[in-house]
Amino acid sequence: MIDYQAAPTPPVKKTGGNPLMLIVSGVLAVVLIAVGVLYVMEMGKLKKANDNIASLETNVTSLEGQLATEKASVASLQTQLAAEKANVATLQTQLATAKSDLTASQAKVTSLTAELATANGKVTTLTADLATANGKVTTTQASLDKANLDLAAALVTNTTQAATIKTIQYPRHFNSYAELTNFLAQDDTNTNPAYSGSANIKAYILEVKALRAGFILPAYITWDTYYIYLNNIALVGDSLYKVTPSTDAVTYQVAFATAPPSYPIPLP
Repeated sequence: MIDYQAAPTPPVKKTGGNPLMLIVSGVLAVVLIAVGVLYVMEMGKLKKANDNIASLETNVTSLEGQLATEKASVASLQTQLAAEKANVATLQTQLATAKSDLTASQAKVTSLTAELATANGKVTTLTADLATANGKVTTTQASLDKANLDLAAALVTNTTQAATIKTIQYPRHFNSYAELTNFLAQDDTNTNPAYSGSANIKAYILEVKALRAGFILPAYITWDTYYIYLNNIALVGDSLYKVTPSTDAVTYQVAFATAPPSYPIPLP
């Protein structure tokens, strides 16, 4: 800022007071003052303008930084946009593939629906067949149960018969005198009216019934001048006893030096 100093006013010669000169001098003085004031005002405006320019330059620098940042952001966004476009292209390809797969899947669903309907029809038929088969199974099971019962009864019978056959196949002598007399007491050959024939017939009947019980009690014949006698003979240990079939009487006969085996044919 330039300091303004007014030029020194030369001394006025007193010439007797010229009014025109006084007016001109006054006007010049006012003009000079006005110019000084204007100068000062303009200098203030210039300083303010310079300050504004400096502030604007700072703002421009800041804006340039922001612009650079925004350009970088724009570049980044453009890169992201390119990536997103690539993703969109990929997604569009995937969408096209998915649509194709969906079409194929829908075709498969249609086919499977038809197959399911066919399968349901078969299931219905098979269910009916199964119900029929179950009825047959029930009938067959009842028949099988009856057959099992018959088989069980037959097995019991066969077991009993097998035991009886084995007893007959491998008869033995009486183990004791008491066993002999107990058998005779339980036997009804001597009392049964069906066996009311001669004593000879009763001897054979007693022999067979003893054999069925697993005992050896054979009939044997003796005679004299007038009669033939048919009795049974029992071996108990080493002793022989005569058994009269019509009375169950037991009579000692003789003893062996060594007792024969209880089973003439050994058990298997």
